[in-house]
Amino acid sequence: MASLKNFSKFFAVTFFLVSLTLITAVSAHYYYYSKISPLTYLAGSHIGSVNFQQLDNKITPILSTLEKKPITIIYDQSQVSFTQQELGIKINQQKTLSQLTTPSTQFGWASVNYWKKFLTVQRLHPSFDINEEQFKSTLETSFGKNIVAKNAEIRIVNNNELQISEAVNGNEIDLASLKKEIRKVFAGQLSLVILQRKTTAPLVTNTKALQAKSEILAKVTSVKLSTDTGKVFTILPSDIYPAIKFTIDKTSYKWSVDQKSMESIVNDKIGKELVVKVIDRTIDINTKRLITAGRDGTSIPTKIIAQNIILAINNHIDTDINPITVPVEKVKFTEKLIDGSYRLNMTDGLYVYINLAKQRLYVIEKDKLINNFIISSGKGERATPKGVYYIKNKIAFTYSRAYPNIWLRRWNALSRNIDGSGYYGYGIHDLPCMDKQCNEIRGASTLGQPASFGCIRLGTSNAIWFFENIPVKTPVYIY
Repeated sequence: MASLKNFSKFFAVTFFLVSLTLITAVSAHYYYYSKISPLTYLAGSHIGSVNFQQLDNKITPILSTLEKKPITIIYDQSQVSFTQQELGIKINQQKTLSQLTTPSTQFGWASVNYWKKFLTVQRLHPSFDINEEQFKSTLETSFGKNIVAKNAEIRIVNNNELQISEAVNGNEIDLASLKKEIRKVFAGQLSLVILQRKTTAPLVTNTKALQAKSEILAKVTSVKLSTDTGKVFTILPSDIYPAIKFTIDKTSYKWSVDQKSMESIVNDKIGKELVVKVIDRTIDINTKRLITAGRDGTSIPTKIIAQNIILAINNHIDTDINPITVPVEKVKFTEKLIDGSYRLNMTDGLYVYINLAKQRLYVIEKDKLINNFIISSGKGERATPKGVYYIKNKIAFTYSRAYPNIWLRRWNALSRNIDGSGYYGYGIHDLPCMDKQCNEIRGASTLGQPASFGCIRLGTSNAIWFFENIPVKTPVYIY
């Protein structure tokens, strides 16, 4: 009976204490639900128990004072104090306020972590933003440049030989560690920041580069090729090395032979001897006169040959025993009826052809007529000299040095050489102006006949097109 009485008494006391604890906990939670925990410090200043609505006014002077505080950084024997502005640091009051006023959940009081935080001193730092480039630049100026880790790499040197450029360890300012230290300064836990450097290892070590070089030397050997007629070509390893591309995949150093580069090597080593350019037979559509007789050509499948060479390298195929076949295909010329006023295929790209007899300018790209315009060339003793020219430069508006009071719009200077040398004052331009304001423009009525002092004149709309579409160094053929 006594035992039952004692148990009842124990139970009642326990229940009372638990209830009291719960009531106290809940009361404290709801009292502080919209307030800062009582033992909270921001930048060393007490802000505990402050109502969320009053917090902005409370932290404004704290942050204002903190913003003016220099940050002293020590490295080796040097100690330098920086303003926060010099380091690219800006305290973010709005973000700080947002983090401080995040309330706990409704039943947060039931969590052990809640009470641990509630009953422990919280020394907080304000939120801040850092301009990373400025931060790094300021530190390097005061404490020395970062030495960035350098990967070992294989280079092509001298007569296309393989050489290893050795790896170098980096020595860099530990920015992450430094930022942690600055947070502690802002929290009032530190007065000085110790700058630390860290050694950074390269991704590609000397060992990996040596391994890659050994693989290349073993796999990339002389490649033999032959035509159906028994013509033999040999592409040496030194010819292939420039086509090798290197990639870094995590910590591995990989190499491969680039398809496009290999195609260029095939064209250079084989194509120059085997490929013959086709010349089409051309007949003047107006006079039926034969302009070019035509010539058959030959071609080789460059892409396929390059693929076969790469396949032989990758699979270590002995091409001394099984040479790679180079098929040579004949290409028949075709017959084209063209306007004999101009010539096609004078270059592989864009060029200008001027027919003085026809008084026309033709813009051609390889074998295609792009545009053509009526012109006025030089007259009489000032006839435009025939020959090959290049666009030297382009000036939107200039004056004539040879003929005062004449102003020229959309000027395209002509030089005898592609580098701009051999300039004798000739050019292609818009109709001439007789005053700087271009109130008087002459030459429209004489387009289609020689009338200039030696230059090539174009009508205004045509001159605009020419000025905007024909680049410097474009060849100009005048015949």
